[in-house]
Amino acid sequence: MKDFLLFKKLISIETLIFFYYVGAIVFPFFMFYMYKKNSKNFFWKKFIKLNNETPYAEKSKLFFVISLLFAELFWRLLFEFLISYIQVRDKVMELIVK
Repeated sequence: MKDFLLFKKLISIETLIFFYYVGAIVFPFFMFYMYKKNSKNFFWKKFIKLNNETPYAEKSKLFFVISLLFAELFWRLLFEFLISYIQVRDKVMELIVK
């Protein structure tokens, strides 16, 4: 426990994978809640230009879906980076200890 608190020992890859899946499941629900809360707000109108061709509701749904996909992609890339960092660090530590 002391090594973990002093950052001599890192969290395990299995823990990162667990938190990735928790976030990947919870994050869309959070974004949907925020979308419903702010759908009538000025925030969405600022990013979506209104015209006569496409109704506002359809554009805001499209913006929501695209935002969700980018957020999920970023979430995945973040955890892939963290996992690869831990793997590289473990290999370097093995070389140093030998």
